[in-house]
Amino acid sequence: MQPIENDGTKRPIAPFDIKEMEQLLEDKSIKEVRVFKLKPGMKLNIQGIKYKVVAVRQNGKVTLKEI
Repeated sequence: MQPIENDGTKRPIAPFDIKEMEQLLEDKSIKEVRVFKLKPGMKLNIQGIKYKVVAVRQNGKVTLKEI
């Protein structure tokens, strides 16, 4: 998920956590929170480290490999 502030600033991408998302949505400085559906082959940059999505299981767990 990725919070976006009212001025358009995008915060770093973080793993999805329902409690954290609810707190972000209550924050007045946050305009929206984007949640991504990951697919095999996608490339991510999480806090400066690049990853590739290797597998997505039916239970929602994702396997990432550092590039």
